[in-house]
Amino acid sequence: MKTNKEIYSIQDQIKYKKRYKTIILLLTILISYVGGYYYLMIKVNVQHKTGLNFYKICLEVLFIYYISVFFHEIGHLTVLKLRGYDFRIFVVGILVIIKDRGCTKVKIIVSKLILGGVVIPNTNSIIIDEESYNKFIYDNKLILSGGIIFNLIMIIVGIGLFNFNLTIDRGFLLIIINTGVIISSFLPNNDISRIREINIEPNLTLRFLAEDLVINKHVNNFYMKKIICYINETLMNGNYNYLILDFIIPIIEYDLINQISLPKELDKFINWIVQNNKKISKKVIMKIRIIKIINKLNTYKLITCTDIKEKYIEATMQHPFHKIYLNIDSYNDKQELLKLIIQNQSNINKRIRYNP
Repeated sequence: MKTNKEIYSIQDQIKYKKRYKTIILLLTILISYVGGYYYLMIKVNVQHKTGLNFYKICLEVLFIYYISVFFHEIGHLTVLKLRGYDFRIFVVGILVIIKDRGCTKVKIIVSKLILGGVVIPNTNSIIIDEESYNKFIYDNKLILSGGIIFNLIMIIVGIGLFNFNLTIDRGFLLIIINTGVIISSFLPNNDISRIREINIEPNLTLRFLAEDLVINKHVNNFYMKKIICYINETLMNGNYNYLILDFIIPIIEYDLINQISLPKELDKFINWIVQNNKKISKKVIMKIRIIKIINKLNTYKLITCTDIKEKYIEATMQHPFHKIYLNIDSYNDKQELLKLIIQNQSNINKRIRYNP
């Protein structure tokens, strides 16, 4: 008979060998280091520039870097539009463009994406049945490829600039930075690795639909059925993964707002997490997710008590895009409803579901 700890086991989407990740990471670092050295050599020995200013060089590198990130995200956005979808959020560094209830908002927001970017599609009204979902699985791989294609275009532009003495330094930077971006996309949770994951398990596409569950008070019925079916099927096989963990808080909040019942398998799994949270995993990323789940259960009075220290809670409480989502009306409406639920002390005892 299995012990409580052995009921569920972590399921990796792709078995990334440690050596593979190390090689990709070292290669990215090496390109950055060697590229930086030859960039300075080009300025001194080819362009014959003297009295180089450290701050000016840093600004030039940052400018080319953000240009590369911008066109990478434009690549995602271009394919997204070509495949018939619209975007909800477009982020590059501190630049944020949000489409919300017919209005386009342009904001400057310092978030966790300050050195990167993201394009979040608006799919809640488009993916409404199995046919549209299967189409999105295919389209999503093309959308993920769009960023890499535009990085290749930027490398070609860099090669063009490299042929002129006046722009040889900037052309070289474009080549180096965009090559680094393409190589790093093979790392876990980046574009090429996500395409590989979807090829192995198509339902991991749900990761890209999960943000609708975070932002909206309501999502269409097909969304919920698809998510619940995936969760039940995975957990019934005794497995869980990062996607399952990421779904827990949005589904609990959806349940509290819409007064629906949690899937039976998910309810059982959450109870297992509560009872075994200190023994589940030693991985930092996994621990952060578990701490966040336990804390949210405590916040919503779904757990009797917890001994997680406050200093660990503050860093893990909010969604990574919380600052950006605060500019979306439906997300703010949802947060207000959740505050009212927390403040409502009359049904606390009824809400308690899990005991550590």
